[in-house]
Amino acid sequence: YTQYVFMTMVLIGTIAFPLLILGILKKSKLIESFHLSDHSERKFPLIVFTLMALMMSRVFFKLETSYDLGVYFIAGSMSFLIAYWFLWFRYKLSLHTMGLGSFIGFLMQLSLNYHLNYLFLIGFLFMFFGIIAKARIELGAHNFKETIWGFGLGILPQLLIPLLYQNI
Repeated sequence: YTQYVFMTMVLIGTIAFPLLILGILKKSKLIESFHLSDHSERKFPLIVFTLMALMMSRVFFKLETSYDLGVYFIAGSMSFLIAYWFLWFRYKLSLHTMGLGSFIGFLMQLSLNYHLNYLFLIGFLFMFFGIIAKARIELGAHNFKETIWGFGLGILPQLLIPLLYQNI
């Protein structure tokens, strides 16, 4: 039962709330479209997503049985902050590939820490990354570098931040 509650919380925090926030921003005309194609349109949503990830991490840390999910959301907030920083240089990362990279990094971290075999799932998600990256490039939403940088900045904090938490 607890696993389903955690999965529901993660789905709400990573999919439902961001979609709701984007819908509210579009209705209030703070963004023109859901594509967030303009650099300046991405700044406010990224700050909101960062704060949301930090709030989710706090919730999971308070539950004490979900330490890994707390670290996951801390690392996710770091990815959002780095993506926000890139916007100041007029460089927009693919948030789709960043999110997928973040999830892959989380699964890799779980595999390493708990000696679980998620190899098939991780391999499938790497193939899915290729499909998503290709689609983002073909749609003209991003170029190759933006998809790769997004993926890298999603996966790296998931692998590095838990190492910092283990040493604190």
